Amino acid sequence: MEPERPRPRPQGPELEQRPRRDLARPLDDDEIGTSDPAPPVGSESSYPSSPASGAAAARPARSAPVPEPEPQTKSGGSRNVILALVVAMLLAVGYFLVGQGGSSKSLASETESPAYQKHKLANPAARMSLSRADINPQATKAAVEAAKAGQPIPGLTSASPELVNHIAAGEVEFYSVRAYDTCAEDGDWITITSSNGAKLGSVMMTNAGTTMTIPVVNGQVPDLNLIADRDGVGGVTVGVQTSGGVWYSGVLAPGQMQPLPLTMH
Repeated sequence: MEPERPRPRPQGPELEQRPRRDLARPLDDDEIGTSDPAPPVGSESSYPSSPASGAAAARPARSAPVPEPEPQTKSGGSRNVILALVVAMLLAVGYFLVGQGGSSKSLASETESPAYQKHKLANPAARMSLSRADINPQATKAAVEAAKAGQPIPGLTSASPELVNHIAAGEVEFYSVRAYDTCAEDGDWITITSSNGAKLGSVMMTNAGTTMTIPVVNGQVPDLNLIADRDGVGGVTVGVQTSGGVWYSGVLAPGQMQPLPLTMH
């Protein structure tokens, strides 16, 4: 079997019979086919890309991860706790010093008052003196009208039913006295109670004083008690002024009660 001989290349007329494509003529659609036009020279797409790079380009770009805050170290937390404790201690010390300074000044104003020694040396048996000059006709009339109308008695915090009946019957006269703080005006509060069923207060004592009306039934002298409700500083110090002078209480502690002996003439 003879080997196959190569075919001779066409020469001469055969070669000239083949149609030549005119490079100056634009290509028809059939000649172009479905191939994509070549990208412009110099663009990134003009370079061949691998399938892997194409797939990577098709994926959406992922945002860079946000760094999480580093956890606070144990030493940093300890420093914050220590700092907070130091600040709290400084505030407490400052509050204590300021409070003590203010309290010391108030105590000095109370105890250095000229009347303070009178309260310390007050005689518990000393009597408060009332006279006809201390009768308050306006207060008496207002009390009678209120008792008849079934209303609270002006000037009294409370009154027993028996006292209200005496008032309505015109058997009671009201005596006015001025109760005041004879030393520093530091917020002392007092209450006065009477054996005939009257209660006056609680009333804060000021240097200007508060007018208090004491009921006297049929001219009978009632037993009075002074109760120290609240102390500003240095003890409760009360003076009661009448037409007969000033009656001085002792230096009373909160809750302490002192008899207030009364005489009438």
